Amino acid sequence: MVRNKVKKFLAAALIVAATISVGGNLVQASVVSQEGSFVELASQSLKNGEYEVNNVTNYVDESNNTGQSMARNAVKEKSKVIVKDGVISVTTYFSEDLFPMMNNFKVSINGNDLNGKVDSGNMSITYEIPSLDSKVLMEMFIVVMGRQVSFNLSNNLDSLKLIKEYETAEKVENGNYTIKNDVKYTGTGNAETGNASARKTLKDVSDVTVKDGKYNLTLNFNESSFGFIGDINIKVDGSEVDPVIDRENAKVSFEINSLDSKIDVSVFVTMMNRYTDFETILLQDTLEKSDSDSSKDEGNDAVTGPSTGGSTGSTTGGATESNTGNTTGGTTTETKVEDEVVIIEGKLYTIKNKVTHSNPTGQAMARQYLNESSSLEEIEGKYYLTLTFTGMDYMSNHKFTINGKEVSAKATKIDNKTTKYRFQIPSLDVTIKVNTYVAPMGRNVDFDVTLLKDTKAFVKEFTVEKLPQTGGALSSDVLLGMGTAMLGAAGLLKRKKK
Repeated sequence: MVRNKVKKFLAAALIVAATISVGGNLVQASVVSQEGSFVELASQSLKNGEYEVNNVTNYVDESNNTGQSMARNAVKEKSKVIVKDGVISVTTYFSEDLFPMMNNFKVSINGNDLNGKVDSGNMSITYEIPSLDSKVLMEMFIVVMGRQVSFNLSNNLDSLKLIKEYETAEKVENGNYTIKNDVKYTGTGNAETGNASARKTLKDVSDVTVKDGKYNLTLNFNESSFGFIGDINIKVDGSEVDPVIDRENAKVSFEINSLDSKIDVSVFVTMMNRYTDFETILLQDTLEKSDSDSSKDEGNDAVTGPSTGGSTGSTTGGATESNTGNTTGGTTTETKVEDEVVIIEGKLYTIKNKVTHSNPTGQAMARQYLNESSSLEEIEGKYYLTLTFTGMDYMSNHKFTINGKEVSAKATKIDNKTTKYRFQIPSLDVTIKVNTYVAPMGRNVDFDVTLLKDTKAFVKEFTVEKLPQTGGALSSDVLLGMGTAMLGAAGLLKRKKK
């Protein structure tokens, strides 16, 4: 209650002050300095680094004591100054109480707009000035007043304090480079989990282009997770930048001041419905000259074999490698079975599936990670379905439930990101409930899968060896492998016909 009264009082006082001073001339505040002109000192003597300085406010009408008080209350006394290669950047912080009542901020010097960047999270504005003794005009729109107000802002140079000195980096010649990076989670919650999630989101090799002393950095994101990233906000040395986002190639590019710049990344993860924040640290000793084309794929081997939904294992020459034999150049050497076997016939199909979740975000996530096309095997009147999941570096512990009962599924890992699950289903009208643990969310997620019967397409007939003593299939790997081989053979036949 008291806090709200204070806010109302401050706002009312600001209205009174602005009303009294309408039409007043701007008064430039004097700079407190024992050194005389600071222009030479600012451009030549200041070390690269981060500083803290006290600011001085002067209302447009110095005789208006209420206005002077409100100007002082509008911004905090401490400002942050970053000096880098002769460029001076100032961050001014606003009062937490008054900031919600302000918008349309503008900073200028002698009528020249400084293009200040407002950070609503930190309640601040950052802008560049030619020297530390520059006098800045701060303007803002006060919502409760419905009008613009302004005051002058300068720095008390005697209070300037070096907080952190930047190391002088060696000059890098023009060209394209690769550089490794490290990540440091800066959000709330478990730091270890946050670091692991950030590392999975961002690849550990970035690209740098240097031209005439300017650095353009490209962060390469993991393609499988980039589809779930919405807004991307980047800060370089405390200042927001406008990145160029290439969603097709999962890349984000922007300028940095140097290789030792502080780079803060904030991404909105749609399936988590919140922002994830982390710092990206460039490891300068890993900088290497690269070819002109710096968009090389790092460590993502292609999966060998047909990409048709339901294919399992790697295929070469139309044959499939399994635990029961070795495949080379299209021939398979299988384990000999001493018992007499019975040959039975099977049919292989492809069929599309549909995912359902209680909210659009969950449904989008399920559709992203489950291939739309599946394989269906029909053997002696029974159906065996194979679902293909990607993004396995983010998920684990898949479970499948049909009619309220968990079913046993055979998992076949294709690579670190892809795994196929094969299990029996009673009919094509079945609803399959999938449950999996999603690491970035830190919890289990479930969704339903149904089969679109009108998309069922015949691929090939195949044979399976069956032991008469047990009535069971020779091997689930053989059975699955035969189906996969038929998919590959069918694809080959279609290509030949064309």
